Amino acid sequence: MSPISLGKTYRPIGQILDGLVQRAPEGLTQAPACSLCNDRGWIVEPDGGAGKSRPCTCRTDRPTDLLLRRYGVGEDLVHAEMPNLEGPLAGIDLSTFPHPDTCLTLLGPVGTGKSHLAVALLRRWVESGRSARFVEVRQLLADCRTASSQGAGSAEEIVSALARREFLVLDEAYADRQTDFADDLLSGLIRRRLRDRKPTIITTNLSEQELERIEPRIASRVTGCGAIAISTMGLPDRRRLAAPAAGGSKQ
Repeated sequence: MSPISLGKTYRPIGQILDGLVQRAPEGLTQAPACSLCNDRGWIVEPDGGAGKSRPCTCRTDRPTDLLLRRYGVGEDLVHAEMPNLEGPLAGIDLSTFPHPDTCLTLLGPVGTGKSHLAVALLRRWVESGRSARFVEVRQLLADCRTASSQGAGSAEEIVSALARREFLVLDEAYADRQTDFADDLLSGLIRRRLRDRKPTIITTNLSEQELERIEPRIASRVTGCGAIAISTMGLPDRRRLAAPAAGGSKQ
């Protein structure tokens, strides 16, 4: 029997969804929660996969993982939690963190588990039903520079929104020190968080002495009385230790 023709040409469901989004009235659309599938729930493999589709991780991962992505955690850290934290940091008791006005500062070289620990604590906070935000400071400064070029006050709006967040992680703070703009903006944000007694985690590749030279007033506040400061100076880079012997370190 010959196939029956209905006289219509059918488009892939992905094209249909994209068309609906493009025709939506301005102001009704919003950024997708999942950047991998744009909230479709599935991913079409490239030509090498013969056009096969598979469920996106946003449909198969745990609900907390989805929230962490929405709050800014990247794919390299989204699965970080205390049970899979390795090394000396895994033995530190932070079961009471955070108090309402606690600032936790993690100082030390790359690859020692600072960001992993920060996200693990962020996960625990999110699992308690509260909102948060994870920010890579380099990206924050880039966004603020772009906003500043577009008009006065735009960068201040970004900083003010972060200052109001219930819980904030500032990852790799003071890594970008090309201008006073970067230091002033970041230090201003930290001071506002501390003033308003909002729980904050700061990770930095600097030592306490280096931070003291850059921002002595901030260093005193985030490592002194009333704050928790943990240094990973002297610990090995876990990525290099895990790298294959013949293949060099993993990126």
